[in-house]
Amino acid sequence: MAGIGNIINAILKARGIKQNAFARLLGKSPTVLHDTLKRGMMSVPDTIKMLDLLGYEIVVQPISAGKRKKGQIKVDSKEMDKKQALTELVPLIQETFADNED
Repeated sequence: MAGIGNIINAILKARGIKQNAFARLLGKSPTVLHDTLKRGMMSVPDTIKMLDLLGYEIVVQPISAGKRKKGQIKVDSKEMDKKQALTELVPLIQETFADNED
């Protein structure tokens, strides 16, 4: 579905979190965070830390076909561009968090 950088950007947008504020929370400069997310190349510990701060987790499981459960986002090597990722993922993420607040 999407690379991890685009997924994290979509979560930030859906949650109304600015990249600059998130960078400060991580102890990184905004430029470093922007470049890291744009490249989508980050270490597993850094990815886990970012997702944890955003209320997400990584689950390793066998590849399965078909539709994902509500709120699940698949990370794979088929990279979509940032605009497409934001268009598709932001509503999904917003809906998931709205359901969890009830």
